[in-house]
Amino acid sequence: MSAERALPHNREAVAAPVERALPHNLEAERSVLGAVLIHNEAFRCAVEIVASGDFFRDAHRRIFEKIIVLGERNEAIDLVTLKEVLAQAGELDQVGGPAYIASLVDGVPRSTNVEYYARIVKEKSTLRALIHASTHIAQRAWEAEDDPNVILEDAERTIFSIAEDRARADTSTDSRFTTAAESCRDHPATLMVLPPLIFEGAIGSAIGKIKDGKTSLLLAAARCMRRCEGFCGFPAPTRPRRVLYLTEQPQASFTKQLEDAGLQDDDGMLVSYLASWHGVPWSRIAPAAIDYAFRQAAEVMIIDTDARCLVSATPYTAKGGAVILARHGRKSGGSASDAGRGSSAIDGAVDYILHLTKPAGQPSDVRQIECVGRFEMPDRLLIRRRVNFSTSPTIDIGGGEVVFPRYVFEPVTSQTPSIRSQIRSVLSKGAQTVKQISDAIKVSPNTVTRTLQEMAGEVIKVGKAGPKNNAALYGLNSKREGTSPSQIHRDGDVQSFDRDPLGEAA
Repeated sequence: MSAERALPHNREAVAAPVERALPHNLEAERSVLGAVLIHNEAFRCAVEIVASGDFFRDAHRRIFEKIIVLGERNEAIDLVTLKEVLAQAGELDQVGGPAYIASLVDGVPRSTNVEYYARIVKEKSTLRALIHASTHIAQRAWEAEDDPNVILEDAERTIFSIAEDRARADTSTDSRFTTAAESCRDHPATLMVLPPLIFEGAIGSAIGKIKDGKTSLLLAAARCMRRCEGFCGFPAPTRPRRVLYLTEQPQASFTKQLEDAGLQDDDGMLVSYLASWHGVPWSRIAPAAIDYAFRQAAEVMIIDTDARCLVSATPYTAKGGAVILARHGRKSGGSASDAGRGSSAIDGAVDYILHLTKPAGQPSDVRQIECVGRFEMPDRLLIRRRVNFSTSPTIDIGGGEVVFPRYVFEPVTSQTPSIRSQIRSVLSKGAQTVKQISDAIKVSPNTVTRTLQEMAGEVIKVGKAGPKNNAALYGLNSKREGTSPSQIHRDGDVQSFDRDPLGEAA
């Protein structure tokens, strides 16, 4: 074969790699074997990190295989037992004979350093595996006999397998066990990233029926975390958090919701559209998202609405990341613990559930959040999304500007007057147009119009503030309030309107 081959796509030729010895460290391999022979306790540590196939020298591979056999039998591992098991297998001479076995214990720096020696052996093994894999991938690419997508998928699978094998070695078995005291000392308490909705190192499930307001709620929560604002009267975060939001929504509609939440100019609000990952399995999306979140220092990940992320999100929460998984609710509804579509195992695996519903007997802009989980949370929250009637779209914050959101959430308590009672209060002072009522109670005109329709019989039209159809004046029904429509009309001071409610000439 020629030393040079033309690359595909008519690129310039490149020289073939010069033959080199594969990465290895025979001294580290001998030290691992010798440390185990000196102190059998070292065997458990070594076997958690390396396998027999990780040794470069064939004799060392065979010796470690027999050491594993002795360890599995719970027999002593020393020069005598090792020679015996090698002799029974007919391999004693192949590994160098009794003299070489005896030499393994000579010159071992410290048997207690076996973990360090084993990690060196594992590192060299990983490098060799990468070299073999890349050579195989390159050979298939040169031959070009398979579909490029097949070659790429096989390459990804091979590299991922090497990475998984290395990851297992990086965490010894003992480190996966702990005492209660150590666990509580390392993690004294679960911190609330945003009270009472988001918890550090935990996975939450936000369930709601389609178009009931899950995304608006989660974006409002993201704004609170970005700006250190308290959600619905709860304590504000102590510092801003970067947020990564993965959404199934099209970019056009989600951009509108970002603007409604006042996040359109926020560089700390990171977004990935799942449509851009079309055809990519979640097994690749999740690691890429987690890696990006770590690199961007994003401490919160919101996934809307793909339940496949549940298992994949665990490495993120293990390092303190907070995850909220938005899910569609069942059409039939149900309690918080079984309201989500699909398998109930999903909600059994999360740490807490936020069940968003439209409560009966409340205005259409009110939502109830039922909270169920492993943390101290309010049993139920009543919240209301209202239009933000700020006079300025932005505010100066010392060299920068913050965009006011179009919609904000506020708590609904027993002291919070309903929209109907607020409309009654405004109309009791005289006839008003929809726009005047909207401005007075800080509720959108559409909500006012809908509520007035629901109050049919209690509220009636008593006149017009101008020639336009939408300039109707509303007042309280005299049969219910003891006041005549003419009196309401007169008290409303219709003559004071020289323009219609929309600002056009009457």
